[in-house]
Amino acid sequence: MQIHTFRHSNNKNLDYLVKNNNQKQAIILFHGYGASMQDLYDLNQISTQYDWYFPQGTMELMGNMSRAWFPINEQALQAAMMQGTHRDLSQEHPEGLEENVELTGAFIKSLGYESVVIGGFSQGAMLSSHLLGELDSRLKGCVLFSGNLISEPSLAKKLAEAKNKEVAIYQSHGTRDPILGFNGALRLEKLLKDSGFAVEFHEFQGQHEIPMTVIQSWALFMQRCLL
Repeated sequence: MQIHTFRHSNNKNLDYLVKNNNQKQAIILFHGYGASMQDLYDLNQISTQYDWYFPQGTMELMGNMSRAWFPINEQALQAAMMQGTHRDLSQEHPEGLEENVELTGAFIKSLGYESVVIGGFSQGAMLSSHLLGELDSRLKGCVLFSGNLISEPSLAKKLAEAKNKEVAIYQSHGTRDPILGFNGALRLEKLLKDSGFAVEFHEFQGQHEIPMTVIQSWALFMQRCLL
């Protein structure tokens, strides 16, 4: 796998992997906290009707194999998990979120495809939700695997002002997710719907993961709504 680099005008770089199928539409997927651009790469096997892009988180945790899009309070997360509860992230606006929305948004626009689908897992899903209000009519779909509502005031404003609300949104979440609470996913779904977006929500009896049942239902969703 060859690593490519997008160089933004503000001197910020974004590394990424690509699976080129010589198509006019593309899927861009963002990995979660502590993973890398290789983490979701195998999902490209779902369809050859897209070109696939997998950007690398801009925040280095432990080298190139452990990256993030913005920092998290790991101590608070561990404490909540030990207590069997979940942190409410809705009012948190982490450092680096807006910078990465700008960077990834510019990257997606630079690709020049007729249509694009964005999405990601966990923190990558949170980033994707904030990109919904940034992209033009070329955005046809968004997939949110095990994400959560974060920075609600900022996101609500972006969604209310979004010019393209015809985006097909697929959202999934495990009812026993110990890291990002199921309730936070439901609150994100409600905000999206209240803002005028259609959401297909899939809950599953699992934890912080993308099970095969979700991959299969997402593939059907793409065939039904996007292809």
